[in-house]
Amino acid sequence: MSAPVIKQGEGASSCIAFVMPKDSRLDELPRPKSAGVRLRVVAPGSFAVTAFSGYATDAKIKAKTEKLLAALVREGRVVRAAPQVALYNPPWTPPFMRRNEVMVEIDLDEEAATIPTR
Repeated sequence: MSAPVIKQGEGASSCIAFVMPKDSRLDELPRPKSAGVRLRVVAPGSFAVTAFSGYATDAKIKAKTEKLLAALVREGRVVRAAPQVALYNPPWTPPFMRRNEVMVEIDLDEEAATIPTR
């Protein structure tokens, strides 16, 4: 899987997004069979991201998110949206080979900063 599945929120208020290939057109995608599923185009943005491997447990996501947000505060960055988690692998991928990311949309000024999260 090269395009991630993106999760935002927790529990009943969470939202899952499946990322379609860049050259996809909205009118060419299969129509959802459920009224709870919507297709929409998401505008591009600038994100601060920290990657991690293993299972994306709630505890690991929370720790990585807190660390990333603390780094953004230290750097004086403006957060534009709630954190999201990008999951790149199918369920059968061994934990040590999994790729996950916590990502936060930010405002970028003229100079993009590298934000350490370790």
